[in-house]
Order: sequence, then C-alpha cells, then structure tokens
Amino acid sequence: MRGPHIAKALVGSRNQLYIPVAILIGGWMLLLADTIGHNLADPDGITAGIMVALIGAPYFVYLLLKK
Repeated sequence: MRGPHIAKALVGSRNQLYIPVAILIGGWMLLLADTIGHNLADPDGITAGIMVALIGAPYFVYLLLKK
C-alpha cells in the first residue's frame, strides 16, 4: 500500500505523528478500495487487492518520476 508514502508526505519524519497517520491512511485506503470494488462490478465485485493496486499505482509512478 501507499499509505506510509502519503503519510510521510503529509507529516514528515516526526514518528509520533507519522506512524498513527500511516495506519489511518492505510486503513482508509483499504476501506475505500473495498467499497469501490463492491460497487463497480455486480454481483461479485472486484477484490480489494486489485482495487488497492489500481488506486495506489498512479501515486507510486508519480513518486518514481519525481526523483
């Protein structure tokens, strides 16, 4: 998941904030991916892992191209 990368961009390297924010963002991303996956395709939906990859891949490519 890209939660830790997003958290690092938001709060920097302050560990007291970084770890809780990374946990929350990771959980929210998984919940969002599961919700989108269940609502996109009927009746079975799309698995959360595939949706996480689709949501997180563009941000990962952005991080690669930024450096």
